[in-house]
Amino acid sequence: MDNAAASWTAVYTSISRAAHQVLDPPPRVIDDPVAVGLVEGSRAEELLACADDFRSPIQCLARSLFIMRSRFAEDELYEAVRAGAGQYILLGAGLDTFAYRQPEWARQVRIIEVDHPASQARKQDYLRGAGIEIGQNVHFCPLDFEATKLSQGLATCGFDPQVPTFLSWLGVTQYLQLAAITRTLLDIQAFARGSRMVFSFIVADTDLDGVDAQAVQFFSQLAAARGEPWMTRFEPERLQQRLLDLGFAEVRSIDPGELERRYFAGREDQLRAPLFERLMRVRV
Repeated sequence: MDNAAASWTAVYTSISRAAHQVLDPPPRVIDDPVAVGLVEGSRAEELLACADDFRSPIQCLARSLFIMRSRFAEDELYEAVRAGAGQYILLGAGLDTFAYRQPEWARQVRIIEVDHPASQARKQDYLRGAGIEIGQNVHFCPLDFEATKLSQGLATCGFDPQVPTFLSWLGVTQYLQLAAITRTLLDIQAFARGSRMVFSFIVADTDLDGVDAQAVQFFSQLAAARGEPWMTRFEPERLQQRLLDLGFAEVRSIDPGELERRYFAGREDQLRAPLFERLMRVRV
């Protein structure tokens, strides 16, 4: 990404999450009132004015992805906190809003948002502009994954390596070189025993067809035009084995069919579990 500007994809994701709150019929996959009005284009009246654009097959699939992966990560975070996790690290936090609508059970958890310095600065501007309070348990860790190791960045922002930790890494790996991804995974593999992570990745073209293949072509070209090209994609089985080889105690590729049943069953709109971006869960 352009080092002088915040991430366009983070803004697009935020607007899509707001659209889910305003345009899609209940029940919501994720309740995120903070996203509505956070950035330009995400106020309710703005979304209603261009509602038809958000109902195209590709836009519905992208919105499904953004709300599904966040909901899954937050469900997994809840289980991790119940099991003793005391820290939550959002890698490439973007404009995620969990820290600003956190439930009571998260109040004692240290929340660390890791992101590119430019994107993080812009996010704090958005929060101030919206009058959103930043809780005392929320910490910011500016980091460029390509230039700095995760362990080096976390050492500056109150991270405790002895405390079991939950991490989410959503919508980020496709923008990184494989070497940067591997360095980050190795740092995570050294976290306290019992730490867990959910992360997403884009699958190879050979595994896709239909709207999923169209979405990959459309969004990869759009991201590249915005200065944020996709660099790395994975085949799920090979990635799963690679993670085991790196030393993770447990690795599970999440079946899109499971996510469909869990979050989209019974819906009468176009929202569904996408196939072009997948979720992986690992445990240290």
